[in-house]
Amino acid sequence: MLLKATTRSELGLEETQIEHIEQCWKGKRSERRRPRGMWQKMLLCLTDAQRERLFQLVLQRSGATAIYLEPLAQERLGISQSQLEELGRLRDDREKEMDRIVRSKKPTSKPMEPWMMQVVEKGRGPLIAAILRMMEFGDAPNQRLESGSYEVLTEEQKSRFEELKGVPFDFSEFNRRRE
Repeated sequence: MLLKATTRSELGLEETQIEHIEQCWKGKRSERRRPRGMWQKMLLCLTDAQRERLFQLVLQRSGATAIYLEPLAQERLGISQSQLEELGRLRDDREKEMDRIVRSKKPTSKPMEPWMMQVVEKGRGPLIAAILRMMEFGDAPNQRLESGSYEVLTEEQKSRFEELKGVPFDFSEFNRRRE
């Protein structure tokens, strides 16, 4: 998210902050395999206000599913242990369903994009077939996770969650596919 120009503009990042973030991203490949550590290094250069706005953007982008992944969201919403366990169960169910979709042999009607053809030409056809199945059939499990996660919250927590998301942000740049 911090690599997108719209996010940088929204946060009002200065050139030195952008350089720090890019340096963290370009760091060792081994560090990129541990996104939490890399993410924490990137956050070091942000002001409190920038970190707070970024937190709002993460909540907007991820929806109610962010509650399970973001300890700060859990803390601010007062999520109980039983709620956290239910959120974990919902997430596990989604992962199982997505795994079934990826492994299925169900044909897809999604057309291949140009970048996909290049991957197929490199002998990675099964990977593209799995991606196409995820694109076509993956929305339902994600929507069930989102609505189920939201249902776990009390009315007061739902209201607080909406407040925590802050001013709406346009994520249309994030939805563009590679060409």
